[in-house]
Amino acid sequence: MYLIDSWVWVEYFSRPSKEVVDIINGKEMNYTSIISLTEVVTSITRNISVTEGRLAATKLMGVSHILPITSTIAIRAGHYNKSEFPGGIADRIIYATAEAHGLTICTGDLDFKNVPGVLFLGE
Repeated sequence: MYLIDSWVWVEYFSRPSKEVVDIINGKEMNYTSIISLTEVVTSITRNISVTEGRLAATKLMGVSHILPITSTIAIRAGHYNKSEFPGGIADRIIYATAEAHGLTICTGDLDFKNVPGVLFLGE
């Protein structure tokens, strides 16, 4: 089971590769952190339009289970050492969410490259 990162969703809504479409539309259940929903809507709204941002949010919520940020996840994310995990706060929350739920992160975000528990789609 995958925790779909914002990078994959933005790819899916803008220029999806076959690999991304297969993961989103696949038979395996997928999940998304609530913070990724915010990142996706922000990106689509800024780069296309508010209407497209809303449509993307509706589609995302229809095909993925949204996971909240709990206090346990927030605390776990705050404990990551910057030298071990270079991502910012949103990436740390996504990583902690995946760990808390036993999920593999699916992303192409370079901050996740070579991080354990990640299916990296980028180059």
